Amino acid sequence: MEQLKDTYKHVIRTANYFSDLDRTQYIRMDGNESIDGLPEEFIKDVLGEIDSNCLATYPNQRQCTEAIADRLNIPRENIFVTNGSDRAIKMIFEVYVDKNDRVIMTNPTFEMYGVYTTMYGAEAVLVDYELDDKKEFEFPFDKYMKEIKKGAKMAIIVNPDNPTGAIIEPDKLMQLLEYTEKTGTLVIVDEAYYGFYDTSVISKILQYNNLIVLRTFSKIMGLAGVRLGFLAANEDIIYDVKRIAAPAAVSAISLKFGEKLMQRTDILEQLFSDYRREKKYLEKRLSENNILYVNSHANFLLIPCEKDLKATYEAFKENGILIACKLNKYIRINIGNERITDEFIRVYKKVVL
Repeated sequence: MEQLKDTYKHVIRTANYFSDLDRTQYIRMDGNESIDGLPEEFIKDVLGEIDSNCLATYPNQRQCTEAIADRLNIPRENIFVTNGSDRAIKMIFEVYVDKNDRVIMTNPTFEMYGVYTTMYGAEAVLVDYELDDKKEFEFPFDKYMKEIKKGAKMAIIVNPDNPTGAIIEPDKLMQLLEYTEKTGTLVIVDEAYYGFYDTSVISKILQYNNLIVLRTFSKIMGLAGVRLGFLAANEDIIYDVKRIAAPAAVSAISLKFGEKLMQRTDILEQLFSDYRREKKYLEKRLSENNILYVNSHANFLLIPCEKDLKATYEAFKENGILIACKLNKYIRINIGNERITDEFIRVYKKVVL
């Protein structure tokens, strides 16, 4: 335990997740959340099924798990529901990662992978993207495989990646899975942004015993506030993770929302359709105003910014918009509806151009 405490000193966080700022009072283009959220009618219907008996009883995951399994056509024994996919990440590290293990990840990527690698005393092997604002970021496949072939306990692929928005090509991901299955390297494919990018390997968990796929309800599903996610893997991995999971850890309210949303094909299809339309509109408005951007396969775009990023953030905030500042030269904005896009363009022209 003392060793773990010492490693906490080396954890570096780049985002302030614990601010007292009431983000609901702003246009939220900083967190890659759903800006419009789910239909109010649906929310009221779900809350109407929650009574005092439900709240007084420890929650059971079965119905939510079955709804996810039915939606994905995967056996429910291969799914484990968690408090957001970030909790799943932590449990995987608790089970499988030891001191000095090599953990391969791209740089940059979702920062919690670096946090947990440091916490458990492992070695984070960072494979750099080439940062170029004139083209899309490309997954550094050859360099990534080179590091895996040196030996690795775990390989992490966020697909699409955050904050670059990059993807690994499906055929290259299959090459990686074929190789790592033979070497015993555990592979996490984090599909937090599934729905914005429709290619998935979640069905491959039945084929590759070393594959774990993560999903969240916090992005396109519009449920960031309930903290719900899940991991999908072979039954041995599910068993290992369940052994160290806290009992009844996911709230009854979260599970009910997950269960009911998985059963609403109409809402899910509308969410996907709205995103495609809104992304096209944002790209059109940026191009019309000669605003350079890096394309993304997720629900956000990177915009090169030569101005001081902290000052730029504050200027947007003063005008009612929250943005993220990434990689020392970009602002990152998540995609919203047409009204929000128009307001962003107006403020951008005011504070940046």
